[in-house]
Amino acid sequence: MKQRLNLTLSDMGFDRNISTIAKQIATGFVFGLAILGIVVAVLVLLDVRIVLYYLIELPGKLSHEIIASIRSSILVAIAEETLFRGLLFAALLKYGSVPSAVVITGLFYAGLHFMGGHGSAGQEPSSLFSVFQLIPHALSQVFLAENFDSLLALFTVSLFLTTILLVKPSGIGYCIGLHASWVGVIRLTKAFSALAPNDPNWGFLVGSYNGIIGYLAAIWLATLTVIFWAFANNRKN
Repeated sequence: MKQRLNLTLSDMGFDRNISTIAKQIATGFVFGLAILGIVVAVLVLLDVRIVLYYLIELPGKLSHEIIASIRSSILVAIAEETLFRGLLFAALLKYGSVPSAVVITGLFYAGLHFMGGHGSAGQEPSSLFSVFQLIPHALSQVFLAENFDSLLALFTVSLFLTTILLVKPSGIGYCIGLHASWVGVIRLTKAFSALAPNDPNWGFLVGSYNGIIGYLAAIWLATLTVIFWAFANNRKN
C-alpha cells in the first residue's frame, strides 16, 4: 500500500535510527501514563469508578494483567499508529491540506473504533466477511447522541497524536508510546475498577465506549493539544 501511495518510512513518521524510535516509544509511554493516569485518578476521586481493592491485593492477577496489558497494548499501538498516522494521515498530508488531513484522520480513527463490541456497536466480528457486514452498523453508531462523548474523546486522542507528528514529522515513535500506554492504562483500569452504578453527579464524564474516556478525557486532551502546539510554535519562533 505504501508503495502505491509513494510513501517512504520517513514520510510515515519513522526515524531512520531504530534506537531513536525505541527511545521515542519509551518517552511517549511514560508521558502517556501520566496523561491518562490523571484522568483515571480524577474519575476515582469523584467516585465515577470504584476501585476493586480485593483484586489489587492478588499479586498473581496484578502481575499477569500488567504483563498482558503491556504486550497487547504495544502490538495494538504499532498496528493502529502505522495505519492511521503512518499511512492515512501521511497520505492525506502529502496530497491535501493540513486541516483536512487532521480532521479526516480523526474521524476515521474515532469512527472505526465503534466496529465490534464497544459501546453500542454490536457483536464482535467472527470473520473477515463479518467485519465488512459490521461497517454500516458501526457507521450508524457514530451518529447516535449517546455515543457523542466517546466519539469526541477518540477524536481528541487522534488530534493530540497528529499534532505531535506535525511538530515532529519523524516522531511516530512518540505516538506509538503514548497510544500503547493509554491502551494499557484503560485495560488495567477496567480490570481493577468498576463504574459506579447510576452515578447522578459525575457519570456524564465517561462515555459508553469503555467507561473511562468521555468528556473529561476530551477536554483534558484538547487542552494539552493547545498547550503543546503553542509551546512548539513559541519554541520554533
